[in-house]
Amino acid sequence: FHHFTGTIGINGMTQGNTYSGRFFIPNYRNYSGGIYWIERYTKNKLQIEAGFRYDYRWLKIYKYESNVIVSPIYKYENPSITLGAIYKRSDKLSFNLNAGSAWRAPGVNELYSDGIHHGTATFEIGDRNLTPEKAYNFIAGVNYQSEKFHLEVEAYHNIVDGFIYLQPRLPATVTIHGSFPTFVYTQVNARFSGIDAQFNYRIIPSLLLTTKTSILRAFDQINNNWLIQMPADKVSEAATYNMKSYGKLTNNYITVSAEYTNKQWRVPA
Repeated sequence: FHHFTGTIGINGMTQGNTYSGRFFIPNYRNYSGGIYWIERYTKNKLQIEAGFRYDYRWLKIYKYESNVIVSPIYKYENPSITLGAIYKRSDKLSFNLNAGSAWRAPGVNELYSDGIHHGTATFEIGDRNLTPEKAYNFIAGVNYQSEKFHLEVEAYHNIVDGFIYLQPRLPATVTIHGSFPTFVYTQVNARFSGIDAQFNYRIIPSLLLTTKTSILRAFDQINNNWLIQMPADKVSEAATYNMKSYGKLTNNYITVSAEYTNKQWRVPA
């Protein structure tokens, strides 16, 4: 309607968990739902999109404590908004901007873990007092594409209040199965800034070179220090040669790639 298109929707989920044997997370029931409304305005070279979403989550825990079943209930609710724009300078060049807010309620494992995580060989301990993460995101990007050349660069700056992560603690936890590094779920106010870029160059119709790079800076604003367990800077190169089809063998290609990951020296002092 007058260059506007929109989408309105609703979704819901129910989830349950029961366990037997060794304890890691308790039994629980989880109900969540959300409604959203997205509007898009398109005219000439400009496209603007705005969205609103409201989510609600209800979580009930069933856990033995001192031989008595306790059933605490957690309720979370929060709105989210987003506003973005794409400007197509030409058929080859476009720019995009986006700003918005988001949130995430803590998971049951983050609240109540108390045991060995066999996938990581660590002893994880939850914190039932964790509060939802609230994020404020800002993204800017540029995209250029021609017959032989494609460049895409995106920079972002995200502020996350109450960022939840696993923090290592001493000493290690000793069990009948051995000693395991101890990790405790905690939260801080964090800042994430970074750049993702991809560059493609088609030397000849059958040969494509691809370069990708990713740079991230993650900072703990409460303790004035770097965040742990964050990916280091990396760059990758790949050459793909598309071959001819042979009978039923189609879309044949050979790819040679290499990746360099820098040492992560941005760690807590």
